[in-house]
Amino acid sequence: MIIDFFKRVMGNPLADLGNLEGDYRVSNLRGDIKQSLLYIAIISFSVLAMLGADAMVFRNHPGLFKVMVFCRVVYVLINFLFGVVLYKTDKVRNFDRLIFCWIFFTVLALVLFNFTRPANYLTTSFDIIVPFAIYILSPLRTPYTVALAIGFSAGTIYVDHFFKFGVDPVVLSVATAAQFIVHVLGWSSAVQLQSYRRKSYQAFIDEKDAKEMVAYLANIDPLTKSLTRRQFMSLAESEFRRFTRYRRPLSLLVLDADRFKQVNDTYGHHAGDLVLRSLSLVAMEQKRAQDTFGRLGGE
Repeated sequence: MIIDFFKRVMGNPLADLGNLEGDYRVSNLRGDIKQSLLYIAIISFSVLAMLGADAMVFRNHPGLFKVMVFCRVVYVLINFLFGVVLYKTDKVRNFDRLIFCWIFFTVLALVLFNFTRPANYLTTSFDIIVPFAIYILSPLRTPYTVALAIGFSAGTIYVDHFFKFGVDPVVLSVATAAQFIVHVLGWSSAVQLQSYRRKSYQAFIDEKDAKEMVAYLANIDPLTKSLTRRQFMSLAESEFRRFTRYRRPLSLLVLDADRFKQVNDTYGHHAGDLVLRSLSLVAMEQKRAQDTFGRLGGE
């Protein structure tokens, strides 16, 4: 119901790959893993960089500063373990589980870090960036991405309203409204991005199928559905070189339709085409899988 609503509003629905969805995820798995490792490295660096802010906030409480240093280092080490396991992953299902656990762990850690800030201090800009980043960077299916982004915002709003004191009500209202706005923007951007990626993959598959069809038509005689002369001679040359190298038995059979010109002259070229097609069908039904059958020309 929600997806249908956004389809109507945006006019650019999520691309439905159908049976190709699994192939799409598998083909993009290594790329998704590399991107996820990059995101883990960036968030880890950002968390460590926040130690500078901690030093100023807890300059009068060295004990609390040491606790924050410990918590941030532990978070980065856990991220490193996630990265190691993620790098060795070769299945989409395991990848999705790992990414979901890592994003959930990161969301929980960031919400808990928010408790350590002064009671009259709001990290509004940071709180807006996180859910938007989840929407844009998450390779998970849309319901899981939305749940994680909303979970972070719900935790942030809860902390701001029940554990922050002395904050201007107007500022608090604006911060809360910004959370709702960022979800609309994040969802819209995620839909556009995921649709673009899937449509690009669909276009790639269509182009690949078209090239294979062109190659097939170039090598198959349209009338008899056997190999064309060029393709047959190319394969025959390869088989002859193999025969010369390994001295294995090689057989060549040439068929010719007797009085074929008389059939064309008496019944017309359409009847001649039916004869050739029937002859080819009989030959292909009788040949073995490893045999090569082609049309050299005429009958």
